[in-house]
Amino acid sequence: MTKIYVLLFLMISVGMYAVEPKDTVSVQLQEVSVQEYRKNLYNGGFRVITVIPKQDIEKMAVKSLDDLLDKVSGVDIRQRGTDGTQSDISIRGGSFDQVLVLLNGVNITDPQTGHYNLDVPVSLMDIVRIEVLQGASARVLGPNAFSGAINIITEKPASNSLGVYLSGGSYATFGQGISGSLSGSRWGLYSSFHHTSSDGYMHNTDFDNYNAFTELTYDGRKAGHFSAQFAFQYKGYGANSFYRLPTPNNTTEPLHFSRL
Repeated sequence: MTKIYVLLFLMISVGMYAVEPKDTVSVQLQEVSVQEYRKNLYNGGFRVITVIPKQDIEKMAVKSLDDLLDKVSGVDIRQRGTDGTQSDISIRGGSFDQVLVLLNGVNITDPQTGHYNLDVPVSLMDIVRIEVLQGASARVLGPNAFSGAINIITEKPASNSLGVYLSGGSYATFGQGISGSLSGSRWGLYSSFHHTSSDGYMHNTDFDNYNAFTELTYDGRKAGHFSAQFAFQYKGYGANSFYRLPTPNNTTEPLHFSRL
């Protein structure tokens, strides 16, 4: 058996020596650069994306942004009040602090608390498209997009137009809005104002909300395309029964201001 083992060892050694190359060739590879562009964010089959165009928004029986997002699969909206008074949003089981909200690609997520992430200073009449990106792939947009991100696209000043919005309901509920657009050869202006108010269906459930939004665009041709947006939001509302059962002494009325 010892002779057999020695013979096998010699055969393996000879075989290993036989496959060794006599000459060593050095090959220098050219540099390869791999890049990922944010413009390709929505071009992946592995990403869960929902796009809601203006045509679908107009057909839906909704009155506010949180009503609209509540129709999206995978998105959970916990409303506390009507007409977008205050709502918490979560995507795919995440908390309200793990959703990133963008307005025309600009991060407007509240830095203090996710309870105010849906305090967006525009109304449904201003929105032309909503893009909802779900899952961990949304984190390329920022650290707050742990469970998903929502990008709200507004109307662009492409022509001269004027629109008026009026609504009414029980408990002295009223809504008014006006929007207009002016367009020149190289510049454009879109502006809107929206107001909703109500006496509330019970004590300390009244609200009085204002939204104002303006966007300026300029086509510099070879210099590039420039845009600037300005917004203001005022929200005053009662919080009775928001986080606990209604009681006679529950009279706290939070007031939240949002500026862009």
